[in-house]
Amino acid sequence: MGMNKKKLLPLLTAGIILLICIPYWAGTLGVPFHPDESAQLYMSADVELLFENPTDLFWTPAETSGLREQYRLLDAPLTRTLIGLGRVLSNTTALPADWVWSASWEENSGNGALPDRRLLAVGRLSVAWLFPLTLWFTYEAGKSLGGKRLGCLALVLMTINALVLLHTRRAMAESALLFCVALFIWLALREKTPAWLLGLAAGLAFCAKHSAVTLLPLGLVAVLWVRHSQLHWTRYLLRAGAYLLAFGLVYGLLNPWLWQYPVQATQAALTARQELAARQTAEMRAANADQALDTPGERLVGALAQVYFAPPAIWDVGNYAEVQQSDADHYLANPLHQLLRSFGGGGILLALTLVGIALAVRGVIKEPTERRGLALLLLGFGLQLGFQAGFVTLPFQRYVIPLLPWIGLLMGYALHKAIRLPMKRK
Repeated sequence: MGMNKKKLLPLLTAGIILLICIPYWAGTLGVPFHPDESAQLYMSADVELLFENPTDLFWTPAETSGLREQYRLLDAPLTRTLIGLGRVLSNTTALPADWVWSASWEENSGNGALPDRRLLAVGRLSVAWLFPLTLWFTYEAGKSLGGKRLGCLALVLMTINALVLLHTRRAMAESALLFCVALFIWLALREKTPAWLLGLAAGLAFCAKHSAVTLLPLGLVAVLWVRHSQLHWTRYLLRAGAYLLAFGLVYGLLNPWLWQYPVQATQAALTARQELAARQTAEMRAANADQALDTPGERLVGALAQVYFAPPAIWDVGNYAEVQQSDADHYLANPLHQLLRSFGGGGILLALTLVGIALAVRGVIKEPTERRGLALLLLGFGLQLGFQAGFVTLPFQRYVIPLLPWIGLLMGYALHKAIRLPMKRK
C-alpha cells in the first residue's frame, strides 16, 4: 500500500499542476499586448533561415548595422527560437516588421508590426507551454530542500505570483527564463547531477536572458561541492571542465551568428550591449529623471519594490497607455492578477523572505545535512540580487523575474519551518 502511494504521488502532483495550467493557458490572449512581443515574433524568422540558408545568420564585419544583425547581438536567442519552432509546427508566418517605439499605435499596425490574434496566440503558447514544467521543477527544488511540504509551498507561491501570471504569458523572454532558472535550481540542489547537465541548464538560462549569467559561477560552486566523497583534484578539474564545456556548447549552438567570426562577433555584441544600456538609461533619465536608477542602493530598492509592492506592469513606459487602458482594466479586474500587490500584502511577503533568509543562515550553521542546499539557495539569491543592484539601471518590472524562484523558495522555507514547529511540540 505504501509503495502504491509512493507511485501515485508524482502522478497526483502532475495532475494538480495540469489543472492549474488550464486557466493559465486559457487566459493567454487576455494578457495585454507588449510591443516587445513584436520583436520576438519578427526575429523568430531566424528559425526558417537556419534551415534554408544558415550562412545568412553569421555575423560578419561587413554587415553590422542591420536591424536583425543588431537583435542577434543584443538579445538572448531561446525565446525567438521557441516561437519560430511553434510557428513552423502551426504553419504560421513570422511578423513582417518590428515595432517602432517612436511611431503611433496606428502607424505600427499599418506597417505590419502588430500581430493578429492567431500569430500572437501561437507566439505566446510557444513559450507558455513551459509553465507546468516550471511548476514541476519548483516543486522538486523545494522537495530537495525540505521535503514534500516545502515543495508544495514553493509551487503554490509560484502559481499565485501576479508577476508570473502577467509576464510569462507574453511572447517574451520571461517564460523561458523562469523555466530555465527553476530547472537549474533543482539540478544544482541534487548533488548527484552530472556536471555537464548542470552546465547545459546554465547555458539554456543564459540563452533565455543574459541576466541569468549569475548562474554560471553558482553552477561551478555546485559541481565542486561534493559532500560525501573525497575526489582527487583531477576529478574536480574534470567536473569544472565538463560544466563549462556544456555551457559553452549550448551557447554556441543557439547563437549561429557566432559561427564564422566568434571573437569579433563577441566583441561586437559586448559593445552593442554597452551602447544600448547607456542609451536606454539616458532616454529614461531625460523622460523621467525620478525613475533613473543611478546608484546600487537605488537599484536594490527599485528591485525590491517591483518584486513585492508595485502593481503588475502592463507597460514599461506609457507611450500607448491610452490605447491599452481598457485591456489593462479588464486584465486587472481579475483579483488573482493583483493578489498581494499592495503595501500590506507585499510587506507580508517581504517579512517571509527575511525570515526565510534568517532560518536558511541558521540551517547552514547548525544543520549539516541541509548545509549544501541552503548555502546554494542563499548564494544564488545573493548573486542575482547583487546583479540587479550592480547592473540593472532601468525600472522595468520584468527584469526582476529571475529573482522570483529564489524568493519563492525562501518564503516557502519560512512557512515550512513555521508549520513544523507546532507539529514538533505536539
